[in-house]
Amino acid sequence: NEMQTIAREESSHAALAWRTLKWVCNIDSDACEAVHRDVFDEASLEVRFNQRAMNALSDTSTVRNKLKEDFAKLLEVHRNVRSNSDMSHVKKSICDESENSLVDIPAAVLRGMIC
Repeated sequence: NEMQTIAREESSHAALAWRTLKWVCNIDSDACEAVHRDVFDEASLEVRFNQRAMNALSDTSTVRNKLKEDFAKLLEVHRNVRSNSDMSHVKKSICDESENSLVDIPAAVLRGMIC
């Protein structure tokens, strides 16, 4: 299915971006802080969530809320990985999941980030 291929590729690209950010944070704390300050700024994120939601083919508020919820999960994992927190419980639940369904794209991104 073409949509599954697109979802798989986009999930892979997103996971690569998060792994790249992890690498940047490991080698240059100033650059890492700049990304966190400039990219993850709450007001800036809100604008981008709203822009994405406006382009969706379904209810804008539902899409925006789902985007925010999924991003919060990814950011939490990034912060835990960055602080060397124990991620074994997350790895167990995410890495052991079957990849045959790409309905849960954030889970596919998480697998690409930590598995």
